[in-house]
Amino acid sequence: MGGLGTAPAPAGWAGAGAGLRWLAGIDTLHLPTDVATAWKERLRTRLQRRRRPDGSIEETVVERVMIFISVRAFYLDIGRWATEEPARWGPWVAPCPIKVAETADRKRVTRTKARMDQRTRERLPVLDAFARAAAGHHRLRAAHLATARATPPGGRFVLDGTAYTRGTNAAGAAARDAEGRLVHLDRVEHRAFWAWATVEFLRHTGARVEEMLYLRDPAGTGC
Repeated sequence: MGGLGTAPAPAGWAGAGAGLRWLAGIDTLHLPTDVATAWKERLRTRLQRRRRPDGSIEETVVERVMIFISVRAFYLDIGRWATEEPARWGPWVAPCPIKVAETADRKRVTRTKARMDQRTRERLPVLDAFARAAAGHHRLRAAHLATARATPPGGRFVLDGTAYTRGTNAAGAAARDAEGRLVHLDRVEHRAFWAWATVEFLRHTGARVEEMLYLRDPAGTGC
């Protein structure tokens, strides 16, 4: 039921513009056909805006299938709960206003895949440039780290025209600029390396981000 708290629905599910005042006077889950039909039409689609690489805005009408799935599951759950606790849930049992056909996710999946394919086509021409930029960024950060480590602790060095003073810990690669801001150059290089490695892995394997994360953590522990 917690997941329905933010979903616009009748009899108290009042998010995203459905509004209790629109359903004023209704205190049951057994909705009249005209009310259920009107509610479903109001919530069937939404307008999704996406910024294209050229800065223009693309508007797409997408279906809210997941809301219908959640509402149907809620009605079915009440029916099941009523068999276990009839006194508590029996009065709330009602015909579900959502038909099985209205929860079919095929169209949404097809449209989502089409949008993903379109994004891929839009970004493919700049993939090589992006990969070169990631590699160049890592080379630059690796060179900065090498310069810092070649400098004695407490010594000074210059990176891209900015003077730094290395920290006193010979095992680390921390440094401060003239204004005293601390930079851990080893951590910066570490992030740059894994950014480059991620780009290379994804573009050479065609894997999704979720698949890459699973390879990193197959146990699903999040560690």
